[in-house]
Amino acid sequence: MTVEQTVNKINTACTDMKKAFKDLADRAEPSLQQMTSAIGALTQYKVEGVINNGPGIPGTPFTEYRDSKPRWWERLVTPITSVTEVPHPKREEAQKKADAMFGTAKTNDENFKLDTNSIAETPEKVGKLITDWLKISNEFSKKIAQVIPSNVVYIPTTGNMDGWLSPGASGAYAASVSSQDNAAGTTSSVMSDLMDNCAKFLESLTTSLADFAKLTNSQDEFYSNLITKCIPKQISFSQIMDLIDAGVSTINKTRSDETEKSTNMATMLNNTIAQLLAIEKLDRQITEMGESQGDNGWPKPAKMSVSESSETPAASELRFNTQYFHDHSKFWRQVSADLSTLKTSSDSVVEIPTMFARLPQFSADQSTALNSLCDRISADALGKGATATSDLADLLDSTITDYLKAEAENTDTARQVYKEIYGTEMP
Repeated sequence: MTVEQTVNKINTACTDMKKAFKDLADRAEPSLQQMTSAIGALTQYKVEGVINNGPGIPGTPFTEYRDSKPRWWERLVTPITSVTEVPHPKREEAQKKADAMFGTAKTNDENFKLDTNSIAETPEKVGKLITDWLKISNEFSKKIAQVIPSNVVYIPTTGNMDGWLSPGASGAYAASVSSQDNAAGTTSSVMSDLMDNCAKFLESLTTSLADFAKLTNSQDEFYSNLITKCIPKQISFSQIMDLIDAGVSTINKTRSDETEKSTNMATMLNNTIAQLLAIEKLDRQITEMGESQGDNGWPKPAKMSVSESSETPAASELRFNTQYFHDHSKFWRQVSADLSTLKTSSDSVVEIPTMFARLPQFSADQSTALNSLCDRISADALGKGATATSDLADLLDSTITDYLKAEAENTDTARQVYKEIYGTEMP
């Protein structure tokens, strides 16, 4: 599965999970109304009659309340005088218990909603980060990693391919080109590892996201099956009280399941990020790509020096060598400009917030480390790379000036050659 497929898969899962909760919330209110309506319809039968105490003894009147209407045969054996359907005297008791149940459910739903949003937010944010870095990485590959050569001979120029006669300049330049190529390769590798490992992290969330989706389904079943579908048109007080008790039991179990899943997920995240992202390893690669201790990232170019040759070169040779300097300087300025553009793009990548703030078992150190790694790629690879390649172009320009001043027959010749190639006066 590619990085893009993984991101799309997780984003779809998060969207589905949030939609499922919205559907769940929409189901709650009708369920409460239906139960309230059922409670409001609860009635009893007021049964009145007179007990026969025997011949010559006045009968004893009685009144009793029943949940069901007396059968026809009861009238034959019991002196019932009237049967009247009346509101159930315990309606208020049932309604209070139902309100308490739905109140608990609502609180649980609100907490679940916050947890759901928090759980969905992190994969979405990480997915957005991967997508943004994927674009940057692709551009880096096309404009930097595939452009910077391992050897100076691969840089296009119409000048003399032999370059300088000065070993101090040519050797230093060759070393700088090699170090820039190595830095580009390391940066490309770090960005790829960052995205691949983030994708593995996202993929590892699949099971947990599925678990939370099941919890949403459990809540949905509570509203649709336990309440909506289980309330018949004719229901007794005892039946509706049993139904409420079953609802409370379901709510408490779901809440317990949510806590357990949240705790398990937080623990899994801590372990997964630490194992997969290998942030310290990637961070160390950025530090170690420098050529000197002070680089701490993309290496600076080596200094160049020019020594006079024993013979004065012809003007044509000066032109060839100056053209060589000019073309190479132009090449590195373009690389620097492209790196600067990528640096600007990386600065606009939104950092991951403290992940799963509602899950205290999860360590925010992981997201902080991930953000810091992205910052390092931006600052110490792309940013320093833009500066280093610009500095290399400046070194080429200053070195050709020194070369002309040292090698030309006279100053006028040096200025003429420089202006002819660069189009400006020599500094």
